Amino acid sequence: MSDLNELKIEHPERLKPFHCELLVPDAKICDVEAVYAVFPLADGLIGILHGHAPMIGRIGGGPMTLTGPNGRLCQFYVAGGFVQVTRDRVMLLAEECIPADKLDREKVWEELEAVIKRPVSTAQEGRDRLEAMATLRLKFSMAQQVAGKR
Repeated sequence: MSDLNELKIEHPERLKPFHCELLVPDAKICDVEAVYAVFPLADGLIGILHGHAPMIGRIGGGPMTLTGPNGRLCQFYVAGGFVQVTRDRVMLLAEECIPADKLDREKVWEELEAVIKRPVSTAQEGRDRLEAMATLRLKFSMAQQVAGKR
């Protein structure tokens, strides 16, 4: 389980907390109180505060940031799956959810190289490869940022 202990922001006490759960098919990655969450939907980033209108969305690929009541941030790489938002809860059911500090830049680079080398014989396979490449580039960028902080 990850905790919210990486960085500080100003005035989190002004924000009302909500419950946030991050799950993958075989594990619960995170179960915390947060005052702000930002994550990628299939059509762009969304920010959530307590009291957000209820919604269900499809998760895209990219960084997710949770801000705790103490102002500390925790980042994850998320991809695929769905999110359910209620006024006091965010439940993210992801195909992939990795704490940013656990990303391995060499492994992500190898994944990206494999996708680039993958043969394409149809237009759909080409679109799928381009989407996978874009997502892996985001993942690699996060891995590089984390590696630079170590």
